[in-house]
Amino acid sequence: MTIKTKPATDEYRDNWDRIFGGKLVEQLRDNADLDAAEHVPDEDAECKVRARETAMIFVFGSNEAGRHGKGAALFARENHGAEYGVAVGRTGNAYAIPTKNQQLQTLPLAKIAKYVQKFIWYAERTPHLEYEVTRIGCGLAGYTDSDIAPMFADAPTNCHLPDGWRSNADLRGAEG
Repeated sequence: MTIKTKPATDEYRDNWDRIFGGKLVEQLRDNADLDAAEHVPDEDAECKVRARETAMIFVFGSNEAGRHGKGAALFARENHGAEYGVAVGRTGNAYAIPTKNQQLQTLPLAKIAKYVQKFIWYAERTPHLEYEVTRIGCGLAGYTDSDIAPMFADAPTNCHLPDGWRSNADLRGAEG
């Protein structure tokens, strides 16, 4: 199964230029063949200042087909620039974490946890950005907070988790 991520196209570079005032980070130019989900912006001072001026990144539950048609995914597409057809990672001011497969069936917790770890890896490498994590997996996917919150136990402080998730993250050690 192939999961579509956003390639580093001219459109992606134009969006980056628009968000960061025409100052495209050289690292992205050097790594133009990587998927956008793998891009980690250079951490120079100007980039940090400009990043703080942008809106918080909206982190939402997605599906592996990238069909952002309901719930938080639709909200992300309509209000935060999540691109239809991009299943995983960041587009616009949004970051997609799949909780359903391409047939829109709920993914097993272990698979969701792998996607969450990829997000945490990304968030750790972009400390100058802030992330508003929604209750991924707790709406249309049907999981509970106590199922999902422990996956975010290692989330850095630039991840703003739903109420109770930081304390619920302590459940990971008790269950696993």
